[in-house]
Amino acid sequence: VHEWIRLMVADDVQMRRAAETRDAAPGEVEGPEETDICTVLTRDHDQVTALIKQLGTVPGVSAGGSEVHQSRRKSIADMIIVALSRHEATEQELFWPLIGERFEDGDQVVRQALEQEQEAEELLHALRATPASEARFDELASELEKAASKHVAFEDVVLLALRRDLPLEERRQLGDRFRMAEGRAPTRPRPQAPEAPTAGAEVAGVPGAPGAAGDTAQD
Repeated sequence: VHEWIRLMVADDVQMRRAAETRDAAPGEVEGPEETDICTVLTRDHDQVTALIKQLGTVPGVSAGGSEVHQSRRKSIADMIIVALSRHEATEQELFWPLIGERFEDGDQVVRQALEQEQEAEELLHALRATPASEARFDELASELEKAASKHVAFEDVVLLALRRDLPLEERRQLGDRFRMAEGRAPTRPRPQAPEAPTAGAEVAGVPGAPGAAGDTAQD
């Protein structure tokens, strides 16, 4: 068998050239993963957005999807529920308290953010409880896509202000803590999102920045 492989390589010009140029030098080592809270949150947003787009590529029962399609959609929806539940619970623990306490008009920004997250959690509850074989599942999935897109756009504006006004090292410290907290966060939506941030002490060491995060988010 080894001889046969050797002869096949010898007869294949591309494979032979690849073998001749290969050496034992290690590949380029990638640097550590960026922990800037803005990058951490954006990665989460991208992950959820990709899952929602993937869900949209599988035909639902309303579009004549088969039982296999329904099972696939339910599986993707479960992944979305886990990712969003962890993300939003951790934001409410660490991120929104920072915005509310340290930024001008932060309370107003946080109130709007929590209203959006409450809407998303209600959709997640309903989606989790609805079989993919029902047309209602498809309706909920469509509503969740719109709600998620709206919230990501809103939060992106907040992140722009945060990136502008908060030093990189402080953003990295918060990002580290966010990732650790997210790892132990609940994987299911909570019955009721908090009306206001409840963990202000968690960000006591993070300096605020007098900026226009609230004003910017309103634009």
